[in-house]
Amino acid sequence: MAEAENRSTMPLVEVIRNIPLGKKISFAITACLLIGGFVALMSWTNRPDYQILFANLETSDAAQIADKLRERRVSFRLEDGGRTILVPEEKVYDLRLELASQGLPRGGNVGFETFDKMPFGTTEFVQKLKYQQALQGELARTIMQFDAVAQARVHIVQPDDSLFVEPEKQATASVVLKLYQGRALDRKQLQGIVNLVACAVKDLKPENVTVVDVNQGLLIGSREDNGVGAMTADQFEYKRALEKTLEKRIVSMLEPVIGRNQVVAKVSADVDFKQVNISEETYDPDSMVIRSEHRQKEKAINGKSLPSGSPDSKYQVYETSGQSSATTKKVEKENSIVNYEINKVEKQIVSSSGEIKRLTAAVIIDGPYTTVKDEQGNPQRKFVPRSRKEMKNFEEIVKKAIGFNEARGDQVTISNVPFAIQKEEEVNVAAAPAWMSYLKKGVRPFFNVVLIFLFFFFVIKPFKNWLSQAKQYVGPAALPPGTEVPQLSAGGQGSGDSAIRKEEILEISRTEPEKIAEVIRSWVREGS
Repeated sequence: MAEAENRSTMPLVEVIRNIPLGKKISFAITACLLIGGFVALMSWTNRPDYQILFANLETSDAAQIADKLRERRVSFRLEDGGRTILVPEEKVYDLRLELASQGLPRGGNVGFETFDKMPFGTTEFVQKLKYQQALQGELARTIMQFDAVAQARVHIVQPDDSLFVEPEKQATASVVLKLYQGRALDRKQLQGIVNLVACAVKDLKPENVTVVDVNQGLLIGSREDNGVGAMTADQFEYKRALEKTLEKRIVSMLEPVIGRNQVVAKVSADVDFKQVNISEETYDPDSMVIRSEHRQKEKAINGKSLPSGSPDSKYQVYETSGQSSATTKKVEKENSIVNYEINKVEKQIVSSSGEIKRLTAAVIIDGPYTTVKDEQGNPQRKFVPRSRKEMKNFEEIVKKAIGFNEARGDQVTISNVPFAIQKEEEVNVAAAPAWMSYLKKGVRPFFNVVLIFLFFFFVIKPFKNWLSQAKQYVGPAALPPGTEVPQLSAGGQGSGDSAIRKEEILEISRTEPEKIAEVIRSWVREGS
């Protein structure tokens, strides 16, 4: 058994030992390059795909998350100056859920978790200070839940308690926001932030809360105490909403006819936000009706005439002076009072705010195009202007869409010009994700199999061929001791013995050709 093993290992050792030094060095360099290249290619093919775990992190949050990942022995990479952490794709969602359960990232704001490590013997002043800091952090985290808010900080100023009678000071607060690029907060969201902060802080009124954007400046604050700023902002939002509605109406009516992304519409609205109250009172003298009538009649016979009339009468009556000394046989007096009501009409007219005074619309239409060949025969698109009749029809459609009124001075302009925007090719977004996911899953095993075949054909097989060619540097093994080389007899000997010897020589040449070759070499050396 040991002899068989030595026979199988000795040729390889002798081959390597007897190879010239230059060929050994060239073989070692080639083998290292091939093996190193295949190892690098294998590692590059099987490298993990890193995806963003968290971005735009604060330094403290990034440090805590990195420590958690090291504890779990998860490989990660840092980018953007340590503000972005990337982990293998298959672990992104699990790590996000696990870190979120631990309150990471905190966004640079410290919440009520600061009381978890409160040392014994903390003074009341420090407790109040930490409570205010925790309240500010919790409010900032809540405000950051808005989709448009990237970062938020809250500063609260509360008046100190005093033992003396002083004018009451009110609590104030300011909110500093950093919005995502291209996003904004509408009026309702800003008012919601103000009410959120005001309700969370004791004795804080909404008018004492200021909201500031680091890029746009003051969003809401003390300028709105008189209501003028709020009204101006509401008017601007109403105007923009009206213009956007009219623009969408124009595009929705023209795109089915002209084509998608081939219509651009802009509308400018002049809106009157004045609110006028008109009160009118109209009297009609021709429409008189009797409202009340009062008649008084007096008769005196053979008596003294006395003063008459009602002392409480509201109206002046004609008095008849009587005779104080003489007597009359017969006296008659009649008074009549008639009150008329004149027809009166009262009107109170309140004009609505936000009345459209004028509309101006500008519409640009693309196409159509025809395909022509240039001098080299390559197809190109050529713009062909639309006819006047077609443009007139489009103009009528736009006027109907926006409610065109010539009396108030509305204007509509439509132009037909070629667009410089490259049209995007339509992609089947429904089938692409599934196809890409299957390809992504199967590409790595496929590359691994290909690398194994390449390693076999470019490393293993050439190495075997090289070994077979290198055996020329090793001489044949000597004959085993105790065996004699058969001697060829002369031609005068018996035929039976020569036949036996011939068969032995042929058997030896088949089983051990190297021995026969050594014998022939020895004969050649002796003859020379």
